[in-house]
Amino acid sequence: TEHVFFASLKKRASLELILQKGEDLGERMKNVFRWSFSKGFQRVVLIGSDAPTLPPAMIQAAFDKLSATELVIGPSCDGGYYLIGAKETMPDLFSQLPWGTETILRETLERINRAKRRCELLPFWYDIDRPEDLAFLSAHLGLLAQQNRLLPLESIAILKQIENGALKK
Repeated sequence: TEHVFFASLKKRASLELILQKGEDLGERMKNVFRWSFSKGFQRVVLIGSDAPTLPPAMIQAAFDKLSATELVIGPSCDGGYYLIGAKETMPDLFSQLPWGTETILRETLERINRAKRRCELLPFWYDIDRPEDLAFLSAHLGLLAQQNRLLPLESIAILKQIENGALKK
């Protein structure tokens, strides 16, 4: 949280930033839910930083769905999910899952069903996990620009750096 990017973001957007803790994505998500509910939040929605074009209305829809259900998941086109929301910490939901695979959504939903929890799904969306996803993002950003829609300016800048060869693996 001390990196210049996060310090700037915190100042610009009046955000409280917390350090992620945990060995894997599941443990880090569980810990964020636990921290959030300990601070008195009643509905918590986590979104992936790799879905830069996610419409704010879909995030609002997640919060709305949590009024009537325990969990909400935004499934991504690659078999994962771009968003998960809950009304309480569910520690067993995230442990020992195969993060980063195309079966993570299915396995998470199976676990939710076995636990007899209620879950709603949002519409499918995409996230950026592989190099080929960048071409899709670039095309989508072009369409959004033609419609004069809100654009993720930081993502556009990074994409231009990648296209110009400024960023190497």
